This record gives sequence, structure tokens and C-alpha cells, in this order.
Amino acid sequence: MNTAQTFEIVLKHIPIGPSVNEIYKPIRGRFVKGESGRIYDKKIQAYKLRNFRILQQAHDMFKGHVLCVDKYFVFYNKRLFCKDGSIKKIDVENFLKSSIDGLSELLNIDDKMFKSGVTEAVSCEREDQQQLIVRITVHKMRTFEEIMESLPQAPTSAQPILGRQF
Repeated sequence: MNTAQTFEIVLKHIPIGPSVNEIYKPIRGRFVKGESGRIYDKKIQAYKLRNFRILQQAHDMFKGHVLCVDKYFVFYNKRLFCKDGSIKKIDVENFLKSSIDGLSELLNIDDKMFKSGVTEAVSCEREDQQQLIVRITVHKMRTFEEIMESLPQAPTSAQPILGRQF
């Protein structure tokens, strides 16, 4: 049995990449990696050195497989919530590009192999707890028919299904 079929790994304390708005800066009509992007690259290299053994094991197990990568962006409460408890405008998707690129660098696996997974913002009590946590498993790509069979049946394709309990 190929162990990659059931293998799962969780990586914690990965630095969160800079926002897509901060990575590249226009210089003389070209986009060049800015300072925050270069700092992030150094953080990824430091993480790689500290966690070389587990990252090498993950590379060996996942190489050549399509992957499901669940991404949990852990942000300090004050970055997510206003004093009155309302949610601040922080777009987690803006952090995906650099973080996926960083993960690809850590695993030495092309990010084209990352085909599914959840992305979630998570709150923490202390600023020093901010991090990216990823859960990686082998993913079986599904067909259109498999997705359609798994969805609730609507009376017509134009009518949404509301209030269904699962």
C-alpha cells in the first residue's frame, strides 16, 4: 500500500506571507518584489532550516500527488475585531498568494499540485501567536458529475436552496 494515500501532515508556526498588495512594488514600469516580500522569503528559509527533517519527509510522501491544503490564518484579535466586537476589513485571500508560494518553497512541491482545501481566518489572544497552520492530505480530484451528485437537488438550476439542514 502506498502510504501517501493515507498520509496527513500538519505544519504549525509558518510565517504568514505579506498581503498581495505588499509583495510587489512598481519600479520604472515593472513590478519587483518589495521589501516585505524579501523579508518573508528570509522567514521561509529560516523555517525550512528549523524544520528540515519533517519538510523532507512531507516532500517524499507527497511528491507527485495532488494535494488538499487546508490553510488556517491565525491573526491577533485586534487585527480581526474592532473594540465594539464588529469584524474589521481584513481579506484573508490577500494573504493566500505569498503563503501558498512559501508553502511550495518549504515542501519543494510545485503549487500547481495544491488543488483543494479550506481557507479560514482564526483569532488568537496574543500577537506572537500569529501564524499559518496547514493541514495537507492527498486529494482525489472529483468530476463534475461527482460534485453534482453530492449537491442538494434544486427544483430548477436558477433557484437556490435555502434553509436546508445537513
